[in-house]
Amino acid sequence: CLDEATFIACANPDEFVFWDSIHPSTASHQILAESTIALLKSLDKDESKSVPEPVSSASLGVIGLAWLFRKQLNKSC
Repeated sequence: CLDEATFIACANPDEFVFWDSIHPSTASHQILAESTIALLKSLDKDESKSVPEPVSSASLGVIGLAWLFRKQLNKSC
């Protein structure tokens, strides 16, 4: 769509995939975005579930015990 000799854009850039040999046009971005949104919405409708986090209370407990143990070691030194 871009005339590389004069650097002037064509009159109908939405009919092209690329402005030049590298940069996608606005129409290309729109198609890509709509396709991505449709894909994400279809995945959301599936019965896929999120991955559960590890048991955070146990992890926090271990960290708390380690902190207390370290604090006790520092007092004895």
